[in-house]
Amino acid sequence: MKGSEGENGTFVLGPGRCGSTMLSNILNLHPDILSLFEFFSTQGVRSLLPGKISGKRYWQQLSTQTRSMRVMFTAKTAPSEFLYREGMGRFPIDNLPPLLVSTLPHISDNPQKLFDELARIVPRFPDQTIEAHHDRLFRTLQERLGRKIWVERTGLSQMYVKLLPRLFPEAKFILLYRDGRDVALSMQAFKPIRPAIWNWKWSGRFGPNPIDLDNPAGRSRHLRFNDRVFAVKPLVRWMVDTPPSLEDCAGFWSELMLTSIPEFLSLAEDRRHYLEYTRLVDDPKHELDRLAYFLEVEPDKTWLDAASAIPKRLEPRWKRLDADMQAKLSDWTAEAREATGRLSSARA
Repeated sequence: MKGSEGENGTFVLGPGRCGSTMLSNILNLHPDILSLFEFFSTQGVRSLLPGKISGKRYWQQLSTQTRSMRVMFTAKTAPSEFLYREGMGRFPIDNLPPLLVSTLPHISDNPQKLFDELARIVPRFPDQTIEAHHDRLFRTLQERLGRKIWVERTGLSQMYVKLLPRLFPEAKFILLYRDGRDVALSMQAFKPIRPAIWNWKWSGRFGPNPIDLDNPAGRSRHLRFNDRVFAVKPLVRWMVDTPPSLEDCAGFWSELMLTSIPEFLSLAEDRRHYLEYTRLVDDPKHELDRLAYFLEVEPDKTWLDAASAIPKRLEPRWKRLDADMQAKLSDWTAEAREATGRLSSARA
């Protein structure tokens, strides 16, 4: 039977480094929207594992870091998306409960208090699938904070374009796009995404592809096993500290786009919305009005005025490269950019 998971909910899909943090901040200003920020990414390779688990075990997952995440998220390496700061609670930053990394600080001025409230509620959830647990958690937060809908936004979530519609049959989906040349450059510089690119580069020889749409990171038991057994600190630290080549970053982005776009287009039209970064920056009020209509919330003037002030027009980073590297980067991303160009042209 078709479940109700995802009712009153929407997922923002993107490859990471595409303006999605900006979008989360925009959504968080709306009084009717619960903006769930980096929820799946902080769960690591166990975020969508198949099978049923108890509420107690689910809470352990929300409150205990994986081995690799403890290496990636430290006081020295944490990116700006890491919102927890010293003094917010009793936990050390180097071993922080996943739920407190970004999600709760994004929606609460007192994330420690909200965490403690959930610690009394979540362990009582019944035995159920991980997606049912997520859905119940989202609805619990939605009700406690008085919001009408929830919107989850996670970096690299585009790899879930085939999985999430099946697990959350009532949810809607937003595909956020940005020029792959800028995305590739940003990926190369962004430490938390580097391990995914290295694993993609090594896939086949040393393990499964983390962006395999049928069995992506978060769903793959193989990748979860690798995290438990092989996520030794020196290797994870090397992947975090070592930038992949720009060609590999462009290839990673291109494969993700080319495999995911057909899946996105297979969704019913009333379940999908295409949002282009440049259009959002150039005409924020128009794009946010369209977005509010899709989400079925009121695009009131107070929100539109405040939200429209967030996007800033910046010169594309790839244009700062020398002419030879510009040409190479354009070539490496050409096929995927052409595919997204057709998607943009067909936008309603």
